[in-house]
Amino acid sequence: MLEQVLILISVTALMLGAPGPAPVALAATGVTYGLKKGIPLLLGQLTGLLLVILGSSLGLTRAINAYPQLDIVFHFLNAAYIFFIAYTIITAPIDTKPASVYAPGFKVGIVLILVNPGIYAIFSQFLLPVSDTRLAFIVTAVTCWLVAALVDMLWLSLGHTLKPLFTNSNQIRIARIVFTLLMIVAVIFSMR
Repeated sequence: MLEQVLILISVTALMLGAPGPAPVALAATGVTYGLKKGIPLLLGQLTGLLLVILGSSLGLTRAINAYPQLDIVFHFLNAAYIFFIAYTIITAPIDTKPASVYAPGFKVGIVLILVNPGIYAIFSQFLLPVSDTRLAFIVTAVTCWLVAALVDMLWLSLGHTLKPLFTNSNQIRIARIVFTLLMIVAVIFSMR
């Protein structure tokens, strides 16, 4: 079983940690707003993942797989939402006091995960081999969630670590544009 756990950890880290819309949104938030203001987005994404896990246990993944049109709807909802987040990041004021700047928060994180069809793939493809199916699902879910928490915190921390490199308004604007373009490119590649 150790081999299967290591495979699950690797697959989860690759799928949830690859530079897709959610991780790049965390990094962009870290660069733009800092670590502390990025925590609500991180917690929202992790809560969204818990909701996906719960939905998968109740058959949502089977419904999505049974109706391919739902996958298309999720892709377009995801794209629209990423464009909204990108717009929010790019248009955020640069020269205001940190306390007055709106950062993508908890609700944004939840929705970002819920409309991401790639998240559902993990739970439709892999279940740890434990004799009791419920226990297998719980162990798989906890493992995925812990890996996601670590990987997502690394993305937010990466953005926060890069923040001091951008000291003037032009540099901050360029960083925001680069990260939002990365988010948009990730969405385009996810729709292929």
